[in-house]
Amino acid sequence: MSGTVYTALKESVRNTVLVFGGTVVSLLIWLVAKVLIVRSITKEEFGIYSFVVALANISFMFSGLWLREGVTRYISIYLGEDKKDYAERTAISGLQIGLLSSLVSCIFILSFSDLISGGIFDRPELEKPIRIISLSIPFAVMAHITGAVLRGYNNIKPKVYCLDLGQPLFFLVLIFFFYFFELHLENVLFAYLLSIIMVFFVIEIYGYKKLRFNRFLIKKKVQTNGLISFSIPLFAEGIIGIVLAWTDILMLGRYSSVEDVGVYSVSASLAMLLTLPLGALNYVFMPIAGAMYAKGSYGELKRVYQVLTKWSFAATLPIFFMFLIFPEAVISYVFGEQYVVSAMPLRILSLGFLVQTLLGALFPLMIIYGMSKAIMNISAFGALLNIILNYLFIKKLGYGIMGAAFATM
Repeated sequence: MSGTVYTALKESVRNTVLVFGGTVVSLLIWLVAKVLIVRSITKEEFGIYSFVVALANISFMFSGLWLREGVTRYISIYLGEDKKDYAERTAISGLQIGLLSSLVSCIFILSFSDLISGGIFDRPELEKPIRIISLSIPFAVMAHITGAVLRGYNNIKPKVYCLDLGQPLFFLVLIFFFYFFELHLENVLFAYLLSIIMVFFVIEIYGYKKLRFNRFLIKKKVQTNGLISFSIPLFAEGIIGIVLAWTDILMLGRYSSVEDVGVYSVSASLAMLLTLPLGALNYVFMPIAGAMYAKGSYGELKRVYQVLTKWSFAATLPIFFMFLIFPEAVISYVFGEQYVVSAMPLRILSLGFLVQTLLGALFPLMIIYGMSKAIMNISAFGALLNIILNYLFIKKLGYGIMGAAFATM
């Protein structure tokens, strides 16, 4: 094993362990908060909460989060080529574009919340929750793009301490605060909004102290051409990815009931635990791969990818077998016996997520190699298939949460 491979693996493992640990703790905090919410509000209210959070994630993607991967890629490559000024310009460009697009998105949703709730989804009760959740868009987008900039500089601690741990911790504290009085759906939504605002201020202060450049400097020539042209296919892929991730929730909300959305969200949130090892690897792999790619170390990059893929898959198997064999016990212990009906969807979703881990950190590797259009085309087929299958199993065949799980798997 060459020194380059050993150094890259050592750095990858150290950072992956940090991200993995942070993600595990993050999900545990989210689960505790979700358990408090589930035990305090009705299934219908929990379904509304899950529904508007799904809509929020879609809005975040449209509002500038599609820039994250491109920002990280170009910064890491420019730093590998010792072009620090270009890296700084790329960072400023991403932040400025993200701010503008997120403000436009927020204003748009606030203006058309009645049309979205009553006209599109035929659920007027969603209007106020949508208005509340839309206020979080600029804060969430700017926090995540700042995290992407720092990631490009191979500084992953803000991602762990602010984005992974900060938001759920702030959210849990606020939920506890409201819980001791009386927890309502509106309290939950405001807690979600306030937690994002808090994280925004923390990561922005940290980012300014670490980077020491004016992110909103207009006089300096910014680096937008390559970033935007590369990120546009990733924007399309991101929209497609949202379709893949949230079609089941949105179609259940449209063609089934909000109670089904709440029940299904329990199995979906647990199944997401299977993505922890791969998600941690994806995050730390890109800046390392970008530096190796810039230096032409393709053989070493291939070896690092192979070894890390094996390790992440091995780390996923224990979680998979627990959900496959004991789903009722896990669900009952965490969320209560009233949600045991989501046991079979959990089994089905777990099979789908296990297959995903077999590919390893393929997404960031393809981004580093400039294959954003290929990613978009491949994902488009999956998104179309997902829509067709969810429509078939939920709407036409009436299988409800089982149909949503099978279509997604």
